[in-house]
Amino acid sequence: MKNIFFYLIFLLIVLPTSCKKQSNDAIDDKPDEETPIVGSENAVFTPMSGTPGDIIQVKARFKADKSLWTGKLGDKSMQLSRLNDSIAYFVVPVVSPGKVNLNLSEAGLKESIFTVDTYQAITDPTPAVSSFSNTLETLITSLHEEDATLKTNMNLLMEAFHKKYAELPPSEKIALAYCLNGITKNLQAGPQAGSNKLLSASSSASLQSRLLKSSSFAWLDVPGSIESQAEYREAILASGALLVFSLSTLVVGAELFAAPTGWTQVGGLALLASSLYSFSKFLKYKSVMFRYNGKAITIFMPSASNKMRLMSTTTSNSAGLTFVQDTLYALRPTVGYETLTTADKNSNNMVFSRLISRMEEAGGLYNKGIDFLNGVSSWFSAKPSLTKFTLGLPASSPVQNRTSPGSLLRVEAVSDSRINIQVTPLDDGISVKASSTEVDTIVPLTFRLAYKEPDLGIDIHTVVNATYDGRPRPHQLDKVSGDKQTTTPGQKLKEPLKIKVTDENGKILAGVDVEWKIKSGGGSLSNTQRKTNAQGIASAEWTPGSTGDQEVSVLVNTIAGTPVRNAPLVFTAQGVTIIGKWKATELYHDWYDGDIDVSGRQMLGYHVAYTRESTKHDCTDHDKIEERTDAYELEFKENNTANFREKGFYRYQTACSTVPPIEENYDDTTSSSYTLRPDNVLVIDIEGDEMNFKILKLTSDELIIETFQGDYMKLVLKRN
Repeated sequence: MKNIFFYLIFLLIVLPTSCKKQSNDAIDDKPDEETPIVGSENAVFTPMSGTPGDIIQVKARFKADKSLWTGKLGDKSMQLSRLNDSIAYFVVPVVSPGKVNLNLSEAGLKESIFTVDTYQAITDPTPAVSSFSNTLETLITSLHEEDATLKTNMNLLMEAFHKKYAELPPSEKIALAYCLNGITKNLQAGPQAGSNKLLSASSSASLQSRLLKSSSFAWLDVPGSIESQAEYREAILASGALLVFSLSTLVVGAELFAAPTGWTQVGGLALLASSLYSFSKFLKYKSVMFRYNGKAITIFMPSASNKMRLMSTTTSNSAGLTFVQDTLYALRPTVGYETLTTADKNSNNMVFSRLISRMEEAGGLYNKGIDFLNGVSSWFSAKPSLTKFTLGLPASSPVQNRTSPGSLLRVEAVSDSRINIQVTPLDDGISVKASSTEVDTIVPLTFRLAYKEPDLGIDIHTVVNATYDGRPRPHQLDKVSGDKQTTTPGQKLKEPLKIKVTDENGKILAGVDVEWKIKSGGGSLSNTQRKTNAQGIASAEWTPGSTGDQEVSVLVNTIAGTPVRNAPLVFTAQGVTIIGKWKATELYHDWYDGDIDVSGRQMLGYHVAYTRESTKHDCTDHDKIEERTDAYELEFKENNTANFREKGFYRYQTACSTVPPIEENYDDTTSSSYTLRPDNVLVIDIEGDEMNFKILKLTSDELIIETFQGDYMKLVLKRN
C-alpha cells in the first residue's frame, strides 16, 4: 500500500463532485517512475468510457511548461487540464454515443478510441439545476454554528450561481446541465446514514473498495478531537479523500472559471462552491488531526524476567524473554509516534509524502480560486470572506511513546519453524502463546514484532530475542483407575493402576517421569510404565502382599523438583486379612495303612478305623485305631499368635495287651505363633514344630491352606 494516495488521487479524481460518472473499475496504482513517457501509446485513461459531463483521468508523463492542452473527442473540442507531472483529466463533451476518436496530440499522446456510453439527452435543464441547488442548500443547512463563515460564503456563491445561470442562453444551460448532474450525483452520495466515521477501523476490505462504497465525502462529519490511533488512521484517510475530492473540483472549476464567458464560468462557479465545502472540511480535519501525534515511527520492546507474566516496562532490550510452552504472555511494546512535518514530503512513506504534495497542490488551486472570485467581486452582493491556504506543518515533531492496539501488531519471521506462536490482540498490546509438538527442550528463539498500518503505509518492526522452553511442565497428578480393588494375597489385581499428568492449563503431558513405589503391605509391581504416554497416562500392575495395609505411592515432580499437585498419590487395595476366627468345613489327611488308604480323604465328621503294626517285638498283631474329627477351628491374631481348637473322638487299642483301650472325647485348644510370608506361605510354630502351609485361597469369607512338607493336610475354612 505504499502508493495509497495514488489510490485516492486516481479513484477520487474519477469519482469527484464535478461532472463525473461513478465507476467501479480497477484503479491503476503504478508508481510515478513507471508512468508512460510523453507520446507513449500506453498512457492510461480511467475510465475508457463515459457520458457527457464525466471527468476522465489521464496518466502519463507530462511536461511542466503547460497546465492546459486542447484536444478533441470526435468533432468536439475539449480541454486536458494538468494536475501535476503525471496526472491530467478532461470533461467529456456532448457527443453521440459510440466509439469515438480521442485526440490529445497537443499533450504528446497518441490517438486513442474512447467509448461514449448511451445516455439520456437533456432537453430541459431545469431539473438538473434544481437538484444541484437543493443539494447544496441541504449541505449549507447541515453546517454547524462554528461554520458560520463557510455558510455565508457558500450562500454568496450560490446566489451568484443563480444570477449567472439566468443570464445563459438555452443551449448553454443544457450544456451546463450535463455537468451539474455529475456534481449532484456525487454530492448526494456519501457515507452511510447515521455514521460519523468515514471508514471502519475494523474493516478488512481494501481501501479502494471502501472508498468506492463511500463514493463521496461531502457529508462527512469531522470529529472535534482525535483520541486514538484508530481515529487517527480514519482521519488521515478521510482528510486525504476530502483533499483529493477538492483537488479535482478545484482544478476543473478553476479552468472552467477562467474561460472568457458562457456556461463554463457558471459550471466553474458550481464546482468552486462544491470544493469550498469539501476543502473547508479538509482544513477542519487538518486542524484536528495535526494536534494528535499519530504516525508510528519506532517500537521499543518490553523487558521481562522469566518470572514475569505481564511485561510492560519500556526498554529497548528484550534479552532474557522466555516463553514457556502453552503459557500466555502479554506483550505491551511501546511505539513512538510523531505527527506530519514538512520533512515528510521527501520521506519514503508514500502516503504522507503524497498527502503533503496534494495539500500543496490543492492549496495552490484553492488560492487560485480565491483570486478568481476576487476578480469577479461584482457578481456577489457581498465579498466572500475567504482566507488563503498555507501548509502550516512544523519542521519537526516531538515523539510520543505509548502502547498501541494489538490489531496493528504482528508476529513474523519466527526463527524456529517447529514452534507455533499464537497472537491475540489486546487493547494495548498482544497476548502471545508459544507451543510445539516437536520441541521438548530449551531452544533459542527470535521473531519480528511488527507494527503495520497498510492504509498509512507504515511497516516498522523490531527483532525480539528470546528463548522457548518446551519442557513438559507437570502441574497435577490424578488417578485414572485401579484404586481400592479387593486383593487376594499373592494374586495380581484385575485392573492395573493408572495415573494422568497434566499441566497448569489442564493439558495432558507426555514423556513425564513417574516414580512407583510399594508403600506398605509388601507385594510387588510389574509392567511398570515410568513415563507418561501420548495420552498423559502411566500404569503399573500390582500384586499386593499378604498382610497389613496394602498401599502403592506414585510421585511426579515439577521441573523445580518439588511434588506436583496431589503428589504423591496413594493407591490402596482392600486387602482380605487372615486375622480373625476360622472354622473348617473340610479336612483332608494323607495317612496310609497297608490295608486302608485315607490319602486325600475328607475326614471332618467321618468316623475312621484303621490298624497299625504293633511296636512290640514279640507281637505280630496290629494296634487298632479309631478317630473322628468333629470340629477344627483356627484364630489368627494381629500380634502373630494363633489359637487352635480341635474337637473329636479318639480310641486306641494296643495289640497283644490286656490293658483296656485308650478312649476319649476331646476338645483341645493350643496356642502358637505364626508368620505370613510375602511368598504367601503360612508358617505355624507349635512348640517348636513348624508346619508350613501354602495359602491356596484367601477371600473375605474363605481360607484354603495345605501343607507342602511332611504329612499331607488340607483345610477348607470359613470365617466364623
